[in-house]
Amino acid sequence: MVIFVRLRTSKDKWTISRRALNASLLISFITLGVADAFLGPALAHLTNRWGVALADGGILFTMLFSGSCLAVLATSKLLDRLGLQMALGISSLLLAVGLIGMAFAPTLGIAIIVSLVLGLGVGGLAVALNLLTAALYPATPNVALNMVNVLFGAGALIAPLLVGATNGIPSGFEVATFALGVVALLTTLGFTLLPLPGQYTQGAEVVQAPALRTLLRDRYVFILTITFFLYVGAEVGFGGWAYSFATSGAHLDVGGATLIVDAFWLSFTLGRIGASLVARFITARTMVIGGAALAAGGGLVVALFNFSPVLLFIGAVLVGVGCAPVFPTSFALATMYRSDWAASASSIGVLGGTLGAAILPFIQGQVLAYWGVAAGASFTVLLLLTIVGLQLGGRPAPLQAPTH
Repeated sequence: MVIFVRLRTSKDKWTISRRALNASLLISFITLGVADAFLGPALAHLTNRWGVALADGGILFTMLFSGSCLAVLATSKLLDRLGLQMALGISSLLLAVGLIGMAFAPTLGIAIIVSLVLGLGVGGLAVALNLLTAALYPATPNVALNMVNVLFGAGALIAPLLVGATNGIPSGFEVATFALGVVALLTTLGFTLLPLPGQYTQGAEVVQAPALRTLLRDRYVFILTITFFLYVGAEVGFGGWAYSFATSGAHLDVGGATLIVDAFWLSFTLGRIGASLVARFITARTMVIGGAALAAGGGLVVALFNFSPVLLFIGAVLVGVGCAPVFPTSFALATMYRSDWAASASSIGVLGGTLGAAILPFIQGQVLAYWGVAAGASFTVLLLLTIVGLQLGGRPAPLQAPTH
C-alpha cells in the first residue's frame, strides 16, 4: 500500500494562519461591539451591586471615553514603534483585563480604574482591528471594512440582550462578562502568535509616523478627520435622541418609541451588509457622499413629519441605512490615501470620531430641549450635509476606483 503524504509548503502554512487570523479578527469585532455597548444596560445592576446611586455610576462612562481617547492618541505611536501585531496584542489584552475586572470589581472605586483599562482596549482595537482588515484585504478594503463592521454592530445589539438574559440569575452577569473576557484573551493569543500579512510581517521596513501637525496640515487628512467627527456625532446623536423624537414629536408610548430606535439600529446593521455588497461597484468616496446624503434625507423627513409615526419610522430607517457605510468607508479612504500614513491618518480620524461622539450629541440635546424635535432632527441633517460638502470639495484619495 502506498501512502501519499502532502507536505505543507510555506504557502499552505500562511493559508492556515490566515484563516486563524481571520477567525480572531471576526470574533474580536463582535467582542469589541459587546464591550463598547454593555456598560449602559448593565449600569443599574452594577451600581446596585456596589450599593451606590445610579447617577454616581455615570463616572464609568467618563473613564471609558477617556481611556478610548488616550488609546487612539497612543495607537499611532505604538504602531510606529512596536508594529501592528504588538498593538493588537496589547489592546486585546487590555480589553480582556477590563472585562474580567468589571465582572469582579468589588467597589465603584475599583470599577473606575477598570473602566479606564477597558476604554484603552476599546480605543486601541477600534484602530488596530480596522487596520488589520485593510491589510488582509488590500485589493478591496472598502468591502471588507463594511462587512466586518457588521459584526461590531451585531455585538452592540447583543450587549443589551446579554444583560437582559442574565437579569435575575445569581452571578449571571458576572459569569457572562468573565466568559467574554476569556474570549478576548484567546484572541490576544491569536494576534500575538499568528503572522500578519504584507507590510506588517516581522522584519518589514518600519515607516516613521508623520507628526500630528504634518497630518492635519494635509488637506485631505484634515477633511477625513472632520468627516469622522461629524459622522460619529450624527450617528450617536440620532441614535441617542431618536426615542425623544418619537415621544415628543409623534407622542408615541414606550413601545412605539422603542420601535423607532430599533428600526434605526436594525436598518443601520442591514445597511452595512448591503454596503459590503455594492462596494465593489462604486468608489469609496461616492459611497460616503451617497450614504451621508441618504441619511440627511431621512433626517429631513423626521424634521418635517415627526408628528406622523409612519413617516418617523421611514425617516429613522433612511438615516440608519445611509449612515451605515460612512465610518468603515471613511476608514478605507484613510488607509488608501497614503500607505505610509495609513496608521496615523486612521488613528487621527478615529480620535475625531470619538470627540464627535462626546461633544455633538450633547449640543443636539440642547437644541432639542430649546427648539423642539424639528430643530433637533435638523441638527443631524446639518452635520450630514456638511460631510457631503466636504467630500465634494475635497481632493479624492488615490486607489479609490472600484475593484470588480
